[in-house]
Amino acid sequence: MIATGYQLMVRLKAEKRPQLENLWPNVLPPGGPMPGSLTEISGVKDEELLLKIIARTVLPEQYGGKSSQVILVDLNHKIDEIEKYLLDVMSLSENFSQEDPTLIDDILWKCLNSIIYISCYSSEQFDLALEELEDILWDEENVSLLAIDGLDAFYWDDCYDRLQRMITHYRKMCQRLQRICQEHKVCCIYTVETNYLQHKSNSKAKVSNVYNSFVDFKIKLALKDGCLHLNDKPFSFDMK
Repeated sequence: MIATGYQLMVRLKAEKRPQLENLWPNVLPPGGPMPGSLTEISGVKDEELLLKIIARTVLPEQYGGKSSQVILVDLNHKIDEIEKYLLDVMSLSENFSQEDPTLIDDILWKCLNSIIYISCYSSEQFDLALEELEDILWDEENVSLLAIDGLDAFYWDDCYDRLQRMITHYRKMCQRLQRICQEHKVCCIYTVETNYLQHKSNSKAKVSNVYNSFVDFKIKLALKDGCLHLNDKPFSFDMK
C-alpha cells in the first residue's frame, strides 16, 4: 500500500518525538514505556499513580522528568490538584531543596501548560476526542504520552446502545488506542476499574489472548495487610 503525503509527514513527525525511556523503573517495564505501547492501571490509588506518571513526563530533567507534553483525557472527573503531584515528584530530586521558591512556581506553571487537558462527559464526547487526537498530535510534536483516566467510564452507555460485552468493549477501545499510538509513536497509559476487567465468561483463554494482544503492560495496585503493593510487590510512591 502506497503511503499518502500526510501519512509520510505523520511518520516523520512521529520519529522525532521525545521518548519516555526509563520514566519510572520501579513502576513501568525496563526501558519503558515504549512508543506505541498500552499500559493498564487498575486497583487502589490508580488516579494518583497516573498523575505521578504524568508529573514525571512533564517535569524538567533535573527533577527526574522528561520535559515532554501529555494529553490527559479525563473521563472520571476525579482529577484535581495536579500541582501537588508535581511537587511530590520534584521533592524526590536532590535539586529541589536548593531551588529558589519563585523559580519553582515558574516550573510548575510551565509543567501545567505542558498538559493538554480534555474532559469528556459522554461516550459521544469521548469518540470526538479520539478523533481530535489526530489533529492535536499533528500540531504538538512534543507530546509523548496519552493519559486516560477511566477508560471504562462509558461502558454502560455503550452497552445499552450497542449491546456489547465488556471484553468486546475493551478490545475495541484497545484497538483504537493502539492504532493512534503506533501511528504517532506515543505511549498510552490509562486507568480502568477492576470490576470492568472481570469477564463473566468461562473462556479464560479468550480473555488472556485479548490482554496479550493489546495490552503491553498491566499494573495492579492493591492493599495487603494495610500496605500498598504493585503487581504483588511492596510499593511506595516515593520510590524512584
